[in-house]
Amino acid sequence: MLRNTSFFLFPILALTILAIYCRPAASPYQSWCEQNFRADSGFVGSAQAADLKRLICRYDSAVFTDEYRPVLLSMLDAAPTSGQDSAGKFYGFRLPNGEFRYVLYLPVNILFADAILLFEFQSHKGAWVFEGHEWFFHGNHACCLDDEWSEFSRLGPYLYVETCGSGSGHCSGAANFVFFPLTPNIDNDYQAPSIRTQWWQSFLLTESLNGTLGIAGDTIVADYTFDLDTLMEDAAGEMIPHPVYKTRFTALFQVDTAARKIRLLNREAVLREERLRYLFEDY
Repeated sequence: MLRNTSFFLFPILALTILAIYCRPAASPYQSWCEQNFRADSGFVGSAQAADLKRLICRYDSAVFTDEYRPVLLSMLDAAPTSGQDSAGKFYGFRLPNGEFRYVLYLPVNILFADAILLFEFQSHKGAWVFEGHEWFFHGNHACCLDDEWSEFSRLGPYLYVETCGSGSGHCSGAANFVFFPLTPNIDNDYQAPSIRTQWWQSFLLTESLNGTLGIAGDTIVADYTFDLDTLMEDAAGEMIPHPVYKTRFTALFQVDTAARKIRLLNREAVLREERLRYLFEDY
């Protein structure tokens, strides 16, 4: 009788041992991801961001091999430890294989310039893995943003960050679409469509371009308004813009994930506006 019982128990015991040894190794990010990634988008507080930075410094600091590694690690290690104010923003996607990918955005300041730091996490058979990171830099300061959180946005199946270019009498904003896997992009060698730009042609003449992004299928639809204004003094002595020229047009972009580029589909129509050709001729 005992021999027959052992015959049935042995396969069960063997399968139990096999399951224990074959299950995914515990991830240092498991608890953090399970607690914070509970929706397809949201924010994390400063205390949660500080906990994550400590985990990255401890377990994955080796991934930061770019030239800003010392500055980054110092910044992460010096993270605040308390408070519930928003310190990060995330978006999540369910992948075709049933796993999940989350991208977390943290605003940072590197070498006296505003920057955007993205972290990518992905689930693998229930275990959360830190996949990589990517940098995006503003030209100087974030002059083109309505608020701090508007620089990281979702458009249908795509994520993009808005970076600003600034200078003397100039401010612009560009939408940089995020490609996976995330890889450090410290030279800003990506191509991205302009969303808005404003500059002084002379003391009394300004040009501005303002666009809104939408999506139709897999095509990014950018509706633009271009204004050329001259400043004239009113009766109260205030300088008021008066329209000289205005035009509206639509640009259609396609996200080429294989080439990690953005392509302009209706080039001929967009490039007719000579004043704006320099913004779009490289797509």
